[in-house]
Amino acid sequence: MGPNLAFTRADSPYNDMKSVIEYAKKNPDKISVAIGTVGGSEHISAHRVGKASGAQLNLVGFGGGGPAAVAILGGHVDLGFGNVNEQMGQIEAKKIKPLGVMSPQRIPAMPNVLTMKEQGINAVYVQPRGFWAPKNFPDYALKFWEDALFKLSKTKAFQDVLETSYLQWIPLCGMRKSRRSSTII
Repeated sequence: MGPNLAFTRADSPYNDMKSVIEYAKKNPDKISVAIGTVGGSEHISAHRVGKASGAQLNLVGFGGGGPAAVAILGGHVDLGFGNVNEQMGQIEAKKIKPLGVMSPQRIPAMPNVLTMKEQGINAVYVQPRGFWAPKNFPDYALKFWEDALFKLSKTKAFQDVLETSYLQWIPLCGMRKSRRSSTII
């Protein structure tokens, strides 16, 4: 799973999502949020935060993560949402600062960044990543891939990728009853 976070440019007056939401509630339609992909993970994250907090956030679609990032860095919008692994370079370069994570727990790479729930916003979103197969995928093939992915997950190389990509491993292999409802691996 890929955790998402809210972030803003480094010189923004906001340091956490709690202060953003407080301002947004007092000033409806004043907080603008860059959305790289309408319907994507950042859109879902922003929508969940707005709905959970009762704050009106202006979602601005940019047709891609690059133009959205330029708008945030240029101060044309107040904040954005995105995957931690996609934002970490800008965070490390001190171009943007995280305001809160959408995962149920804090992220080990950023232990001082509060979750949305810790800030009083009952919103969680992590982007699922994985391997999927159709509903009628043959049992022998399902077993092959479950076994292969389980073995892969135990390797140091796989663990290293999880750590450097800020991803969480939540194995769903072996859920053969679920495959009948078309949710596989």
